[in-house]
Amino acid sequence: LKAQGLSADWSPFLDKLKSLAGSKITIERMSVEKDSSVFLVGRAISDSAMLGFKDSLGKEPSFKEVILPLSNGKANEDGTVSFNLQFKVALLPG
Repeated sequence: LKAQGLSADWSPFLDKLKSLAGSKITIERMSVEKDSSVFLVGRAISDSAMLGFKDSLGKEPSFKEVILPLSNGKANEDGTVSFNLQFKVALLPG
């Protein structure tokens, strides 16, 4: 019970991420490490949507060290692009 009171409220973080992703990005999987590193697997409607999402994350003061290796963007048969992205949470939005 004591640890519960110490845990952060991640709802604003998830809301911000959803807002930045919009309708052009689907977040398929995400993990958060103890050092606040976030590893995200997503799907974008296009290369430009993928890059725009990365840029939007980079402009947010809540997120830092946004890394999107261009070599990992993979075109899918349906025209979407799968990608892996990594960043750190500087502070929880909200």
